[in-house]
Amino acid sequence: MTPSFDTRHSAAELSPGFLLWKVSNLHRAMQRRALAPLNLTPTEFSVLACYGDLERRGRVTQSDVCAHALLDKMVVSAATRNLLAKGLLERSSDASDRRAAVIALTRAGRTACNRALRIIEPLDEAYFGASGDSEMFSLQLRNILAEASE
Repeated sequence: MTPSFDTRHSAAELSPGFLLWKVSNLHRAMQRRALAPLNLTPTEFSVLACYGDLERRGRVTQSDVCAHALLDKMVVSAATRNLLAKGLLERSSDASDRRAAVIALTRAGRTACNRALRIIEPLDEAYFGASGDSEMFSLQLRNILAEASE
């Protein structure tokens, strides 16, 4: 007799959560291989890119990156420390709040981020192109995020 397994799905491959997890793990592994020559992990790249994106709008703190990327503060803190040590980010005091530190990309950080973007964006286009319509897929992901954030 087969033990009971309380799921609506006749196979794990029919679960959207399991599929998303597998797709995410494979994507992350591909990113890890692609970014290795730049001495960046996928998390470091993502955090660096978030700093760069947010920097276009003004001064950026670690808390800004946490909110923007929906990342845990410990993850952002560790990645930020690594990027500071690599000379890709620099820290300065926030004149309006002494407890907060403003983080900015260095010239080397901007160069590294742009190199990584030239690798990652085509990788993403090819990988998510398998969805048939990557723009629609992105819209669906944004809808999921918006719904989950309410």
